[in-house]
Amino acid sequence: MDRIPAGAGIFYPEEPRALSELIEGWMNPRLKKEPLIAALIPHGGDSVCGRIAGQIYSRLQGFEAVVILGAKHTQRGAPFAVVSCGAWETPLGKLKVHEPLARAILEEADPILVEDPSAHEDEHSVEWQLLFVRRLKKRCQFVPVVLGEGGFPDVERLGLGLSRAVRRIGAKTLLVASSNLSRYEPPGKAARDDRWALDRIEALDPEGLLEEVQARSVSMCGVAAVAGTLVAARALGARRASRVGYEGVSPIQEGGGGVVGYAGVVFQ
Repeated sequence: MDRIPAGAGIFYPEEPRALSELIEGWMNPRLKKEPLIAALIPHGGDSVCGRIAGQIYSRLQGFEAVVILGAKHTQRGAPFAVVSCGAWETPLGKLKVHEPLARAILEEADPILVEDPSAHEDEHSVEWQLLFVRRLKKRCQFVPVVLGEGGFPDVERLGLGLSRAVRRIGAKTLLVASSNLSRYEPPGKAARDDRWALDRIEALDPEGLLEEVQARSVSMCGVAAVAGTLVAARALGARRASRVGYEGVSPIQEGGGGVVGYAGVVFQ
C-alpha cells in the first residue's frame, strides 16, 4: 500500500506546480557536483530550511539509492522503525522503497530496527527529504527509517548494521540524516546549543554528540538519527565534514514562539 503524505498542505504546498516552483527556487545549479557519503539536512516548511536543503541537494551526483534516517516526533510505533516495501506518494509523484536494501538493513540491524509502518504515518522528517530526492531523480529508490530516543549502544548497532547492508547490496547509496538542531528555544540558548552540537557533528563524533545533547539538555529532534548516520558514514569511509550552511536560528511563527536552528553538513 502506498503511503499518503502527512505534511502536504502543512509543511509545504500540496499543489504540485507551487511546490515545484518553491523547490526550484531553493536549488542552485551553479554549485559544483560532488559525490557524498552522507549529509545532515534539516526539515521544515520555511525558506531558511529550504535554502539549506537546496544547497546540499544541488551538489549531489552519482547516487542510486538514498537511506533517510529521520527524527521521530511522535510516540506512535516502535522507536527505531523502517518500512521495507511499497511506495510513498508526494505531490510531485511516487518514490518506491528500495526493497532489497531495506531488507538487508533490517537483517543487519536486528533486533534494534523493526518493520513498523505505523511509526511513519504522521511523521514529516523523511517525507520532506523525498521532495528534493524526487526533484533530482524521479526513479530513485529509498529506504525510510525513523529513530526516536536511544543510547549509544543501540545507535551504534543500528549504524554499523546500516553500513554492512549498504556494502552488501552494492548500490551507490547516499545517507541522509533529517534533523533540525535546537527547537523552540530563546535565541541565545539556541545559538549556544547549536554550536555545541555542530562541534561534535563536524568532528564525526556520534557518541560525543549524544553525550553533549543529554548533558546540556539540547532540544535536538533527531539526535539519534544524526548519531546513527555518523556511525554508518564513518564505517563507510567518511573522514571529513564540511558545513554547508547555518543561518543562526529561524523564528517559528506558530504556537508558543521560540526559535529553531537549521544546519546543513556534508560528509566525505
